[in-house]
Amino acid sequence: MQREDQLSIQVLPDTGCVTLRLTGEIDLYTAPFVREAALRAIRHHDGRLHIDLSGVTFMDSTGLEVLLATRRRAELSGGTLRLIDPTQSVLRVLEVTGVDRLFHITPGPDPVPL
Repeated sequence: MQREDQLSIQVLPDTGCVTLRLTGEIDLYTAPFVREAALRAIRHHDGRLHIDLSGVTFMDSTGLEVLLATRRRAELSGGTLRLIDPTQSVLRVLEVTGVDRLFHITPGPDPVPL
């Protein structure tokens, strides 16, 4: 799914979970598309979601809010959210706000199943 060349979202189903591979910017304009894709993935894959952030070049507070809301939704459905390989700019946002402690973060592309 492509949105104005600002964000690409690939849905990669796997055994026991689904990965959303995001490439581009997560901001006020694109965050609703991330939210929609994440909620759909949680509903169809028992709440076990990985979000690959290795291609995200920018994320603002609306992107952060979407990640927090997605984490909450996954937990309410009995699932989990894992963030995969966030870029330095995304990791900085997570660390500066202190929410990095709320997420399972895997630094590389091959996550260990939850």
